[in-house]
Amino acid sequence: MKTKIKEVHDYFKNKLLLGDFKIIKTEEHTMSVLIDNEYKFTIWIGNLHIPESRKLYDGMYNFMNIKFNVKESLKLNSIIKKPVKQFRETILYNQKLKELENLKKELSINGN
Repeated sequence: MKTKIKEVHDYFKNKLLLGDFKIIKTEEHTMSVLIDNEYKFTIWIGNLHIPESRKLYDGMYNFMNIKFNVKESLKLNSIIKKPVKQFRETILYNQKLKELENLKKELSINGN
């Protein structure tokens, strides 16, 4: 049984490290991906400037608990870096800008 589990574990790890997945959702600190149109994993994308911190997000359900060594974390980071930066520069930036505007309005209402 342990051999089969390792085989499945390695299969999904290789898919992640090859970038053979579909990004289904990106948020401020996590990215959810789908492998083989069925298996969902959530990757921690916070601290993008620290590539070694790339791992599966512990607080979310993952089909398997896959650990990456430093070299593998760097590889995964290189795969997701571009879409994460694109998300942050467009969607997240606009969300934060809207939050800022709402806070400014709130402050001006409460300040009068």
